[in-house]
Amino acid sequence: AEMRIPNYLFTIFMMVGLAPIEAQEGTSATYHFGSVELASDEWDKICKRWEKFQPRIEVATHTGEVKSGQLMYAGGSEIILFPGKSPVISPRDSAKLIHIPVEQIQNIGFQQGGPNSTGWITGAIIGGGVGTVGGVLLGQGWTYAPAIVLGVVGSGGGAWLGSKMQRVKRSKEIQKNPEEVLPLNTLELKDKSLWRDSLYFTRDLELALRHSKMLRRAFPQKHLRISFGLSTGPNAVRKELTSMIQSTQLPGIKLHRHGPFAFEFFDLSWRFKERFIVGGQLAVNLDNYSYMSYFNYNSEDPNKVEYVYSMNLAEYRIYGEYPLIPLSRLFTRRTEFLIGGGIIISSPNPRLVYFYVPDPALGDVEYIENYDTQNILGAQIRSAFHYYAFPGFSLFAGVEGNFYQNLTMADLELPTNNTGVDIRIPEHKLQYSSFRIKVGASIYF
Repeated sequence: AEMRIPNYLFTIFMMVGLAPIEAQEGTSATYHFGSVELASDEWDKICKRWEKFQPRIEVATHTGEVKSGQLMYAGGSEIILFPGKSPVISPRDSAKLIHIPVEQIQNIGFQQGGPNSTGWITGAIIGGGVGTVGGVLLGQGWTYAPAIVLGVVGSGGGAWLGSKMQRVKRSKEIQKNPEEVLPLNTLELKDKSLWRDSLYFTRDLELALRHSKMLRRAFPQKHLRISFGLSTGPNAVRKELTSMIQSTQLPGIKLHRHGPFAFEFFDLSWRFKERFIVGGQLAVNLDNYSYMSYFNYNSEDPNKVEYVYSMNLAEYRIYGEYPLIPLSRLFTRRTEFLIGGGIIISSPNPRLVYFYVPDPALGDVEYIENYDTQNILGAQIRSAFHYYAFPGFSLFAGVEGNFYQNLTMADLELPTNNTGVDIRIPEHKLQYSSFRIKVGASIYF
């Protein structure tokens, strides 16, 4: 339910229209705001976060009084403050609203809320860099201890100073003559107040977020996600290649290398309407399946050959995800469980390099290189569990299943130094389907 009301009826409406704060039996309390129901500890978290973001204002009147609080609304004839810390007040708090007529205002000090992360991160980088460089110059190459010490001290001092500077930057002392306060409210303070256009109130906290720019700054709905991670898991390629090589006249496998990880990077996604995610990803499998057989070329054994069969898999993925358990917009729950699926275009790049000696008398080594650059199509199912350390960063773990069509490698004749006696590589299929476990991190904007 929602309503727009004249300013002078605001207090009356608050007394009769606001969803009550109800106490459950026992020691815990439940706070009801329309469709949103919050436990007491969840409400405390919301108030604590809002305290960092709320627009604070201090007003000096012509009578010498100084009044301060949250800037609820800046209208044409008055500004309204609330001295409490919560973003939504109960009927019992409505009498605490402070109405200050414009003509009584002497000067105003405004503090825009928000985290100080930008300031301390910038300060830490600059301070740490200056300290490290200074330490290197001080040590003159004999020791790096000064660089380490001064780098740590510089980072800490820079973070503290940057946070303070950002806080000061957000503070603004506004001094106006009485006749100039009216345009000040409409042009400057109006956009910084909790309710911009008029005193708007709703019993539903979710609706309050839609109508308050300041609340949305405190509890943002971030849309852009950038993720990085690693995945690992078995597939059938190793077994298929081993069987194929053993079926030929190639010498036995002397060395096999296999790196089990895939590096998943350049993963960008966008969240639509809070519950639908569409993204794209590049994943490079560091599997590097390599089958090698090494022999020394000499007159005693001129018939031996050498070969290397290797492959790497690059995957280009387009996917969609849906949160079965979504992240709380109010950040009362820090976890999210996603399921999804998509399509994959992959470039396996299988490659065979074959060395042999055509004429043992000369001993010259020649080689043949055979590779395939064709792409294969696949489908993916995926799920992930995210834990949010703060609204802009999460750690995740999940599983994914990748299902590919077979990659068919044509048959091949490899020459030897015996005329008419070639080594035949039969047509063979490579299957890259796999189930993988993945871990990583995401940042949000």
